[in-house]
Amino acid sequence: KYYTLSSLELIKCANLNKESKVVDLACGTGALTNLIIRKNSKSRILAIDLSKEMIRYYKKNFNKDKRVNKKIWQNINILMAAR
Repeated sequence: KYYTLSSLELIKCANLNKESKVVDLACGTGALTNLIIRKNSKSRILAIDLSKEMIRYYKKNFNKDKRVNKKIWQNINILMAAR
């Protein structure tokens, strides 16, 4: 719950609009991406993580989410940062 509240406050302070371009650095499971696209459905997201496992989980997390439609999924780019 604390993570969600602090993430929502971060999104609010960032003054994102519906078409913002956002980098979700250390995206992990995609929790922050999820909140961003719920508030700003046309935002373009670049998700980056060092962990192959987290990237795999991130993709799996959104593939299971029926609320994330294909149009939104097209706005999310995922990279694995080089170590």
